[in-house]
Amino acid sequence: MNVCSPSLQKMTSIHSDTISKVAVSEIHTHDPLVWAGLLADEISAAVDEIEATRRIPPSLLARLHEARLCRMLLPRSFDGDELHPGHYIRVIEAVARRDASVAWNLFVANSAALLAAHLEPATAQ
Repeated sequence: MNVCSPSLQKMTSIHSDTISKVAVSEIHTHDPLVWAGLLADEISAAVDEIEATRRIPPSLLARLHEARLCRMLLPRSFDGDELHPGHYIRVIEAVARRDASVAWNLFVANSAALLAAHLEPATAQ
């Protein structure tokens, strides 16, 4: 049984050395699980720097934001993706396979987004 999303299955023909050179805007998918796969090599490449500096490198952080991985649980009314919790957990798990600290940061960022539905619109945005 293949547990990958249909979008991720379609991406298997792209070689990983090509993926890191592809701009997020060039990929026509909004499936964060696909993005977790596409960014996997970039995340792995940053592991030593993350460990040494205790920071996500700015270039990787920009890619995570560009791929909307920090907006997975944010309500659509606030330009979020309002992802189903089960799919969200699969994305976090996929990132954690490459670096647990990046996954933890994404988890925290997305958990904070859960509060947006209970805030005044101007504050939530």
